[in-house]
Amino acid sequence: MRYSIETIKSLTYDGLRPFCDQIRALLIDNFSEHGGHVGSNLGTVELIVSMLKEFDYHRDYIISDTGHQSYLMKLLTERPNVFASIRKTGGLSGFADKYENPRDHYISGHGGSGVSACVSLVEALKRRPDASRVICLVGDAAMAEGLALEALNNLTAAGHSRLILVLNDNGWSIERNLGNLSRIFGSAQTSESLFNLLGFGYVHCADGHDLHALAAAWEEVHRLDGHTVIHVRTVKGRGLPVAEADTRRRLHYTDPFDPATGQKRQTFEGLIRFVDVNAAALCDLRREDERVVAITPAMCGGNGLDVFQDEFPESFFDAGMCEQYALASANGHAIAGNIPVVALHAAFLPRAFDQVFQDICLQNIHAVLLIGRSGFAGPDGPTHHGVFDLSYLRCLPNLTMISPRDGNDYYRAIRDSVEKAKGPVAILTPHAYTVFSPELRNQSLPPPAAIEHVSAGEDLLILCTGVTYSEAMSLRDKLSDKGQSVGVAHIRQVKPLDKALLRHLVTSYKEVLVLEENTAIGGLGSELALWMKQEDLGLPLKHFAVGDCFYPHGDIPSLREMSGISHAKVFEKVVFGI
Repeated sequence: MRYSIETIKSLTYDGLRPFCDQIRALLIDNFSEHGGHVGSNLGTVELIVSMLKEFDYHRDYIISDTGHQSYLMKLLTERPNVFASIRKTGGLSGFADKYENPRDHYISGHGGSGVSACVSLVEALKRRPDASRVICLVGDAAMAEGLALEALNNLTAAGHSRLILVLNDNGWSIERNLGNLSRIFGSAQTSESLFNLLGFGYVHCADGHDLHALAAAWEEVHRLDGHTVIHVRTVKGRGLPVAEADTRRRLHYTDPFDPATGQKRQTFEGLIRFVDVNAAALCDLRREDERVVAITPAMCGGNGLDVFQDEFPESFFDAGMCEQYALASANGHAIAGNIPVVALHAAFLPRAFDQVFQDICLQNIHAVLLIGRSGFAGPDGPTHHGVFDLSYLRCLPNLTMISPRDGNDYYRAIRDSVEKAKGPVAILTPHAYTVFSPELRNQSLPPPAAIEHVSAGEDLLILCTGVTYSEAMSLRDKLSDKGQSVGVAHIRQVKPLDKALLRHLVTSYKEVLVLEENTAIGGLGSELALWMKQEDLGLPLKHFAVGDCFYPHGDIPSLREMSGISHAKVFEKVVFGI
C-alpha cells in the first residue's frame, strides 16, 4: 500500500485502520534502527491521518507547532529524500521544514511558536474572500508557553479564514505535564470553558486512536463556524509496549534500540553523558547545603537530573515548557536565600535571553546555569545547534563563563560555581560522552587555572575551549607529525579572560590559532584578535570557527567537517592552504 495523501483520501475510515497499523509498525521499525522522537509520533498516527483526510493539504494551511511530532508528514507527503534518511546527514529533517516541502510553511523546532504563526496567518488571511483554513497541530504542553498564550490573546473574530486548533493532549511534554493548565485540560468541561472564553468553539474527542470517534469529532468541527479547538486525547508511545511502560518519558527520544526491551543498541563503555555529571555534583552539593535547588524547563532526564529529583524532590523545580519562567524563577530563589542551579539545553536558552540579562546578570545574583549541548547538536539540526552561545552570552556584564574539557573538570566547575562564586556563572558543555571518575567526589583539589597550558611547544599555540578540546589535541598530533612544534592551551574560563596569563602564553610562540565551535561573529576568536591588536603583540592569528549561516542536521563529525573546524580540515588549511 502506498503511503500518500491520495491513498488516505481513497479509503474509508474502516479502511484506514489497517493503514494506520502499517504506518505504526513502519515507524517502530525505523525508530528501532535509526532512533528519533518515538513517543510523540507513535501517539499521533490516527490523528494526522484523519487531518489529511479531512482537509485539503494543497489548499489549507496545516502547520505543526512542535515539529518533532511531524514524522508522519514526511512519510505521507512529497519529500526530496526517502523516509529512512530522517535525521541523517544529508537526509530529511526531524522537524517540520519548509525547505523540504513548502507546504510545511514553517520550520518548527520549539513549542509554542507555531501557534503564533498560525494566529498571525489567520489574521492576515481573514479579509481575503478565497482564504483557506489554518490548522495548527499543537501539543498540550506547548500551550503553557508564553508565546502560545500571547498569540491566543491577540486572536480576533474569524473572517473569511478560521483557525482550527488541534490540541493533541497526551498528558506529556518530554516528560509528564505539570502546572495549572495541565489540570484544566484534564477535564473536557474546564477545557471548554477556557477556550470558549478565548473565543473558540470546542469539540472533544476522548479517544484519538479511534478513527470513528475522530470522524465524528471532525464532522462537528466542520459544522461549527469561527475558530474551533478540537481537543483530542492520545497516548504517547501508542502501540509500543516499552514506550507505554516508560513512566519517565514514554520513550520521548532515543538512539537506536531493541523494540522488545527498549535497550539501546550502542553503549559507551566507561563513559557517561556530560549532563549526567549534573546529578552527581548537585546531589553532593545538596547533601552539604540545603539552599541548593535545581530548576529545569521540562527536561529533567535530558539534563541528567532524575537522581536529584528522586533524592531531593523538595529542592527540584520543573518549570514545564516555560524557559522564561525557569530563568526568572532563579531570581526568586536567590531573593529567598537559595542557590539556584538552572539546567537546560543550549537550544532553548535563547528563548529566555531577556531573563538571563534582566533577572540574573543585571541583578548580579548567585545563580549557576548548566548549559548542555553547546556547539553542534547533531541530528536535531539548526533549531537546536548551540553555536551562538559564546557570542550572545559573552556580551553580558557580571557573567562568568566556563567551558570544561571533560566530566571531571565539569564536576569541579559545578562545585566551585556553587560554593565559591558570588555572581552568575554559565557552564557550557557539548553534546557528547565523557570520562568521569566518581572518586573525584571525595577529593579536595586546588582550584583549576583559568587557562590550562596542556602541552608546550615553540612554533604554534592552539587556543581551544571545552567543546573543541579533543579536536585541538588531534590537530596538535597531526601538525607535530609534520615537524611543527605545537602547544595547546585550553581556555577553561571563557569570560572574563585571564589576559595576563594569555599574554605570557601567546608571546612564547611564533603564531596563534584559535579553534571554537561557535559562530566567528562575536566569539572567542574575535575577542582575542581585538585584544592582540590592542596590545600590539604583532603575532599572526588564524581563526577557525563556525560560519555565518545556519547549519543543517547531521552527525557532529560531519558538521565539523562541513564548517571547516574539524582537525582534518584545519590541518589541510594550515599545512596546504586549502
